Amino acid sequence: MPPAKPLTPTRLSPTIVQIPGLTYSGSPDQPHYSSVHQHEEEDDDDEDDHHKGASHKDNGGLNAAAAQDPYQDEPTHNDEEDEDGDEEHGIRDRDRRRRSRLFQASSLSSSQHKNKNGVVFFFWLLLTSILGAVVVGLLLFRHRTYYTEAINKASNSNNSNSNHPHPNMVVPSDDDDQQHTISHAPYPMEDTVNAAAIPPPPVYTVHYDAMPHAWDPFDLTVPTTMAESSGSNNNNNNNMNDEWWNHAASWVPWLNPNTPVVVHDSDDNDDDDRNEDVGGTAYLIQPHVVNDTLVFVAEGDLYITRLSPSMSSMSSMSWMYPAWKLSTTVGNVRTPRLHPTLPLIAYTATYTGHREVYLHDLRHRPNGAPQHQHYRLTYWNGQNGVSSVVGWIRGSGDGGDATTLLISALSQAVSLHDTRLYKLVLACHTSSGTTTTTTSGDATITNLVTPTPLEIIPIPLTQALDGCYYHPPSSPPDNRRPRRRDRHLNDGVGDEDNSTKVDNNDEDEPQQKPPEQPDEESQEQQTEEQQPNEELQKPQAAAPPGQECLFFTRFHQSSQTIRYVGGTVEALWLYCDGQDQALALTSDYNGTSKDPQLYPFTILTAVANDNNNKNNNNNKTKEAVAVVLFLSDRAWDETNAVWYPTTMNLWALPLPSGGPSSWYQGVSDDRNDYTLDDDDAVARPKRTPLARPVALTQISCQFNGQSLQEYSVDAVTGRIVLRVGADFYTLTREQVMARYSQETSSSSSSTSLSSSLFVRPTRLPIHVYSDFHETQERLIPLKITHFSTADVMEGVGQGNPAALLTVRGQAWVSPATTTTTKGPTTAYQGAGQALPERTYRLAPGTLTGGALRVLVARSVPLPNKDEDDPLRMALILATNPLSPTAELAFYLVQSQAGAINVFNDLDHLPEPFLENGLGSIYADSVVVSPCGRRVAWADTNGRICVMNLPLYYQNATSDNTTTVTTPEGVGNQTKTLMYSVLPRQNELGEPIVGSTDLHLSWSPGGRYLAINHFASNQFFVISIADCGVHDPTAQSSGIITGRIVQATPSRFNSIQPCWGSARADATLQVYQNQVRQIVRQTESSSSSNSSPPEEPTPPSYSTLYFLTDRDVMTDTSSPWGTRMPLPHFSTSMVLYALPLDTTSTSSISGNDTDVPIGRFSGGGAMEVMVDHVVALKKRLKETTAAPATTNSSTNESDDESGGDGTSSNSSSTDDGDQDDEDDKFPKDLDIDFGPKDLSFARKAYRMVHIPKDDYVGILSQTPGGDFALVTSSSGGDKDVQIKVFVAKNYPSDGFEDAKSIAMPSLLSFDTSTCRRWIYLIHSDGSVQVVPNDASNIMTAAADKSVGKVATEHVVLSVWPILEYKQMYNDAWRMLRDYFWDSDMHKVNWEEIHKRYLPLVERCTKREDLDDVLSQMASELSALHVFVYGGEYNLPFEGDSKITALHEPASLGATLQRTAEWKGYKVTEIAYRDPDYNLIDNEAVYSPLSDQALRPSGQKGLQVGDVIVGVNGESVFRVPDIHMLLRGQAGRSVRLEVLRLASSPSSTTSSLSPTTPESAHPEPVIVVPISQTSATDLRYNAWEYKTREMAKAMAKQAGFSVAYIHLRSMSHEDMDAFARAYFEDYNKDAMILDLRHNLGGNIDSWISAILQRKSVYYFGDRFGRSNSGRDMDWNQHFAFKGTIVVVLIDEKTSSDGEGLARAIAELELGFLIGKRTWGGGIWLASDNRLVDGGIATAPEEGVYNEKWGWGMGIEQQGVRPDLEVDNNPRTFYDGKDTQLIRAIEKIQQERQKLGDKPNPPNPPRDKPDMSLKNAQCAGA
Repeated sequence: MPPAKPLTPTRLSPTIVQIPGLTYSGSPDQPHYSSVHQHEEEDDDDEDDHHKGASHKDNGGLNAAAAQDPYQDEPTHNDEEDEDGDEEHGIRDRDRRRRSRLFQASSLSSSQHKNKNGVVFFFWLLLTSILGAVVVGLLLFRHRTYYTEAINKASNSNNSNSNHPHPNMVVPSDDDDQQHTISHAPYPMEDTVNAAAIPPPPVYTVHYDAMPHAWDPFDLTVPTTMAESSGSNNNNNNNMNDEWWNHAASWVPWLNPNTPVVVHDSDDNDDDDRNEDVGGTAYLIQPHVVNDTLVFVAEGDLYITRLSPSMSSMSSMSWMYPAWKLSTTVGNVRTPRLHPTLPLIAYTATYTGHREVYLHDLRHRPNGAPQHQHYRLTYWNGQNGVSSVVGWIRGSGDGGDATTLLISALSQAVSLHDTRLYKLVLACHTSSGTTTTTTSGDATITNLVTPTPLEIIPIPLTQALDGCYYHPPSSPPDNRRPRRRDRHLNDGVGDEDNSTKVDNNDEDEPQQKPPEQPDEESQEQQTEEQQPNEELQKPQAAAPPGQECLFFTRFHQSSQTIRYVGGTVEALWLYCDGQDQALALTSDYNGTSKDPQLYPFTILTAVANDNNNKNNNNNKTKEAVAVVLFLSDRAWDETNAVWYPTTMNLWALPLPSGGPSSWYQGVSDDRNDYTLDDDDAVARPKRTPLARPVALTQISCQFNGQSLQEYSVDAVTGRIVLRVGADFYTLTREQVMARYSQETSSSSSSTSLSSSLFVRPTRLPIHVYSDFHETQERLIPLKITHFSTADVMEGVGQGNPAALLTVRGQAWVSPATTTTTKGPTTAYQGAGQALPERTYRLAPGTLTGGALRVLVARSVPLPNKDEDDPLRMALILATNPLSPTAELAFYLVQSQAGAINVFNDLDHLPEPFLENGLGSIYADSVVVSPCGRRVAWADTNGRICVMNLPLYYQNATSDNTTTVTTPEGVGNQTKTLMYSVLPRQNELGEPIVGSTDLHLSWSPGGRYLAINHFASNQFFVISIADCGVHDPTAQSSGIITGRIVQATPSRFNSIQPCWGSARADATLQVYQNQVRQIVRQTESSSSSNSSPPEEPTPPSYSTLYFLTDRDVMTDTSSPWGTRMPLPHFSTSMVLYALPLDTTSTSSISGNDTDVPIGRFSGGGAMEVMVDHVVALKKRLKETTAAPATTNSSTNESDDESGGDGTSSNSSSTDDGDQDDEDDKFPKDLDIDFGPKDLSFARKAYRMVHIPKDDYVGILSQTPGGDFALVTSSSGGDKDVQIKVFVAKNYPSDGFEDAKSIAMPSLLSFDTSTCRRWIYLIHSDGSVQVVPNDASNIMTAAADKSVGKVATEHVVLSVWPILEYKQMYNDAWRMLRDYFWDSDMHKVNWEEIHKRYLPLVERCTKREDLDDVLSQMASELSALHVFVYGGEYNLPFEGDSKITALHEPASLGATLQRTAEWKGYKVTEIAYRDPDYNLIDNEAVYSPLSDQALRPSGQKGLQVGDVIVGVNGESVFRVPDIHMLLRGQAGRSVRLEVLRLASSPSSTTSSLSPTTPESAHPEPVIVVPISQTSATDLRYNAWEYKTREMAKAMAKQAGFSVAYIHLRSMSHEDMDAFARAYFEDYNKDAMILDLRHNLGGNIDSWISAILQRKSVYYFGDRFGRSNSGRDMDWNQHFAFKGTIVVVLIDEKTSSDGEGLARAIAELELGFLIGKRTWGGGIWLASDNRLVDGGIATAPEEGVYNEKWGWGMGIEQQGVRPDLEVDNNPRTFYDGKDTQLIRAIEKIQQERQKLGDKPNPPNPPRDKPDMSLKNAQCAGA
């Protein structure tokens, strides 16, 4: 479905209600606000002759009676005549009138048709005769008959015009002789009247007309002939009559109860099983049912179906309920809610990226009007938009029609972040208005304020997520026959006063006497026969007029956790209008109780009455005034008489009779609910206890352990629709009644959840007809977020290398250019020239995309192959698609250009050479040795594993052993493949544990493995594991590990080990390579079977380089100073080298003598090394001139190593050939590690010619000895740099000056496995591959086109239906392997996998998989389990720029739509701390505040001012002012403002306007802010307001206080703590506010500051230091107060709880508030899925001796010392009870301690150093 068109602004006809908006008629270029077409004027004579016996219009308006019923053809009947009249005659007369009005063409006015009835009737007969032969035509006729009457009545009786932006409203044009109306009006409009009666509004003047009539632009207040229901709560659970639905079903196609169903052949003898097997298409969620019409969400779209009125027939045949799609969203639809009486569906959707409320109108329109209109109802002023549509409710004074939506969204006010409920008005009556009195100067203004359509009215509650309304009963007036909707239980409250009510149905229906109260027997009978609901009610205690009660859920538990019992338990609460508090209904159970819905009262009242007759037990059968259904995971322990948590089920809570007054009986104000006495510190609310709830279901036992997810109650039929898994199930009215009666009639409460006491719900076999487009193949362009790992694959011959990329679970090979010149290469232009190199995929295949996930692909070097050999190999670690739980497996596959993709067929997949028991491996840890013969990795079990690669071997078996065959290389033989696990500590006892921080690096020959790991003191150290020399003839691939030597001390960090060579070693290697080349040339020329010369063996590395921070220095000179400057230690690193050879020098062996080579022979050392250097040069010259001699020498050396001198191309397989083959692999030195101490590690030395810097990694050391290092410093766009240090020629030991190239986009870098290439990955997704030498690195760093990889050719093919299963298995496996408890909390994890796996097959959208993952992960019953992320189908493909254009900007204020002034009144402006221009480096003020406007010479707005225009457009001509602010964040916007509160800026007018007529808008230029900034601004404003409130209360109490609020525990909150703490460290007390804290990891830093205690004090000549410097005591900035109070609440979470627990355990403060969230296991969010989504696994448990695991936090929460709640009602009004109690507690503690100065007053007398009485001798 395309985005709904906005409600186009209109002007209103004075015939209905004249409410002109702000106009700019004085502007010659003012455009029209809507497209219109002209109507012909009707004669006044027709208008004057219309209403007989009715009052006529006065001044262009209709009186109340005429407005209520403009279609009277006969004098109005009185009540008595109707009571005695013939009912049948009345019905026939009513039908006649309906038919007579069928073809009132546009129904412009009731005055048009009186003189044309004959013509209309003739055309009616003609048309019906044509359509009579077609049944569908008759149905359509019936539809139009009822619809026309209803719409005409609604149009006239409710004056269907508005001052709000509806696209179908009459619009007066600037021409007084014409009137325009919007084309395609969804309902008929009134005829025009004399346009002269409409005076043009003055320029820039707001004109206000009172609203004497109803305003219903959406046709919601339909006549009772179509809808005879009173208002409904959000779930439509109030009483309603079936008449409209029964009539509508005959003429509205989508409501046809006889819709054909899909019937399947099945065995008649297996009815029950058959019924459970049918259906099952799509993943069905969020049901809502009204009168057997069901709407729900599937594949992210809105669907509708019609259920069978009776489920009994389902046992005899197999049903399929077909469902129709009503939307085609790009994002998703959520929370659809059917109107209780009309075919309207309200829902939220993300058509524009911002979740908003939409209205889907399914009514058929007569006379060719457009069908099925869609409207966007909100432009929400808040981050993330509207959370949900809760339901339809009755508006205040709307005559009983459901004309208001209840929605939930993040608070728009200055407050803590919480979700609140709002009313969205869609139609209103003048009787619903309230009188307001305002004062402006000396004038008092009194006006009738009426809610306007699309006005948003907040419910005065905080932390309310959903709910349902209960309307107390009231008796109908005695002086007239009540309207049907007035006869319902939930009616009569909020209606008009009786003296002003007009019954507009008297002429349509025979008048009747009010029904007498039936007895109990007839009541039961009528209930069974589904008689009208009003006949079943009994008199109830009348509630105060206008009062209504809201049952709501408080809090939302964000973690996916079943059996949750932490502080943020979802609980049921009650709030009734006029009460000063909300009540907790389920406080007796410390678990989840949520989603309240009212069950139809009359059904259960009959049951209760029947029970009263059978069992006069007041505790069990006491008559209930309402029954609230809700979801809860409770069960009753009879032995201990307590509730305990189990699985989610549906419960019924009967509320006692007496209504709200009895429910609130005994409740005092919140001040007396709590005590500060130490003996009773826990607050206990005082109220009448409720009856024990009744369990209606036992889902878990009936559905293989699955829980009930959600439900919906049909308020008409009593049916309940339940969702379990991906299906809907139903309980009939009779089943619900039977279960409720069984429980309430028993002598004792049987709260047992035995499945034998419950009826299994019946499955609704709903068939979704759809193309399921989101399950089709997806082609995804490559993004930077897709990159996992990279490597480089050698080119063939002189061909270009190729990048081996692991991107979004797939392995790709993409070629790279090697050009060193700037500018693009020549593109392919046809003619067979410049053909681009091919990019291809290794795994998976085109038809298997998503079936497996490649975690890492590494190139396997083949040193034994010639350069021209095309064979290339790759090691792939991937999930095995043949494994039922996506276990990991290693594969070896060919990767050259001509290789076949072996993963393209799920039936013929390659067998892995290693699988089973691998667990979950950290992908980044997988490394292949440069020789291509070994691999190492680390896993989540902390293991570090190594093994010999089988290269091209195949035929894998099970377990960790594999029988393989070697087709080449070492002959055909059988080997057993195994991997070895390294010891968990090195030889010095330091732990070696696999983790995400681990770094592994093989030596060139694969013998040594450098391990960069944490030591026990948390410093990074490097250990070297000796894995032995590779033996290709061994029968086992296992590795016997030797010593694991610690190569760096653990006193500092050492990172990034890099195997390399010193400059002297490089010079020596040049000589060796020359000798080797000459030998090979000689052998080639003397052999008859010649072969081309081979490349020299890769260099033997002799040095291990690494970065270390051994130079520990602080940039803080002293801890004395502002804000307690702690020592800050630089992160600078230096380059160190650890020699690996056995001597300090190398040597060249000659014929006569050895020539020693020193590592650093330059400079002053040249004086003693000159002879050796000359000898080296001489030897090199001799080697070049005398190849024969060199050849002889080399052969001798080969013989010593065991070679037999055969040529390299010999086919012999003896040992000689093997030695020659093995000689092609790089060699490692035989390292002498020395004793088991740090003596080997202390041979390392610093590379003094490479300066210290903020190095983060060693990019490479080139074969020539050059270094490329990467630095990253904070600040600036060019903080990432590559610095290249070029080594000078031997014997110099220096480097040339570093060449620094800024690369701000660099994200990742490394050398290839073979060490011959480097690759660079940039933030824009580009990749470079260049040779590993200094010149190419510098060229590539300066120009990103050099070595560019063709990543733009990588297009990922994914089949969602395959990937969903892979991700489910992957998530299950990673939860198993990452979870902190390997025993999985004693949960049978394999059984959980089987339980939810069938649901994956039903997933048709990524969000469906999230729902499955949530259910599966929640079984661990642990906190910190979140399911989020992933690649969702987003509007505009997630383009942030386009999305920003659709996002409404914010004015940083709370605005209220007001018809009185035709604008938006400012009700609150967010004022942040004025003393801080920057907060977290942002200067964000409210655009309306004086802080933002004063610098530009403008004046800020104040509360009470009204905005009437935006950029030259009236705000009343659009649905919402924020529609005019879309995409305006950061841009200048002109507002037209009525300064009702602030004085006008103009010097000509110093008084604010007192009437709308005297108001003159004033222009103001503002710059709106983004919704994200606005949300942050509101939070800042709440912090500032609360801080000032705390200080004011403390001052009044006689002490000073420091107030600190921490939103979370991240680095930004370190700034927040410093901002608040250091300025107030010397106050008497401290309030640390951790409410709503989101957690982090800074608890230790804050608790350390609070633990600082003073030992001594400073004082000057005045006794104390008064110099302004903090020299009072030795502990600098230690808190001087004596009392610390910590405020916590239900949303204090994670590390916020950790800080609260630390303060309590260390006895640093007193905790006040509510029990916290309960997250005591920490997480790192490492277990990401292939598309970036995650089902987080808590990984780090915490414990101490007192509390054990979880620190008493996990699944419990921190309990306060004094439990105090902020009631949702009082906290909404700004009363912070918790803060008040904190001030009182401080005051009490100060009284106990007395007024002791801190620091204490020093002694008055200072030391007496005089001689006193001693005198000089002889004096």
